[in-house]
Amino acid sequence: MKIVWHELAYEELSSIGQKVSEKFGYIVAERVVNDIVQSIGALSTHPYIGTLDQRYMPFYILHSRHNRIFYLVTNDEIRIIAIWNNRMDEKKLHKILSSRM
Repeated sequence: MKIVWHELAYEELSSIGQKVSEKFGYIVAERVVNDIVQSIGALSTHPYIGTLDQRYMPFYILHSRHNRIFYLVTNDEIRIIAIWNNRMDEKKLHKILSSRM
């Protein structure tokens, strides 16, 4: 299946890489970003490896250490909707997800 990124999800990935780089250095940031990208890449052949949490339906959630990847599965593509840093205020998450449908 084809993977399609929401523009803001791609920006969130970039932001995660930048913040990790500032705090832990470039090598660690590169590893974190690569881990997230590899996890997302696996979705093309295994789109349902994420969990379907009742609080965030219809989104699937793929957990990646300190982040959650929210995505939708359609007939022919996987849409990466958001990459959520788990240290952020959870109260904002529902509004962000609903605005990206």
